[in-house]
Amino acid sequence: MHEFLDLECVAAETSEVIVLLTSELVTNAVVHSHSGDGEVTVLLDLNHEHARIRLDVIDNGPAVVVAPVCEDPDREGGRGLALVDGLADRWGGYLDEHGTGVWFELCIPAWADEDGGA
Repeated sequence: MHEFLDLECVAAETSEVIVLLTSELVTNAVVHSHSGDGEVTVLLDLNHEHARIRLDVIDNGPAVVVAPVCEDPDREGGRGLALVDGLADRWGGYLDEHGTGVWFELCIPAWADEDGGA
């Protein structure tokens, strides 16, 4: 994913955040989906016009309502949504005919600069 983001002129720091948040959401989908087969779909939308990137992680398990909190900072797991909440510009979740999804968006400043401040 790093190489692809490099080709899209995403700054290294922003690329690291995208990879981290993607990893956290995919891990959550695999561990918590209860779908039985662990099927996970990742959708990436690059929107140069609005200088943002959106990434969806969809699993075919039932919807689970969770809060983005990490009650025990020494615990090894449980920080995924707290990281998404703290690092993403926007994020949310949904349930549709394809399954349960969680998404995040990040602004890409370099894209705004190349498009004249979109």
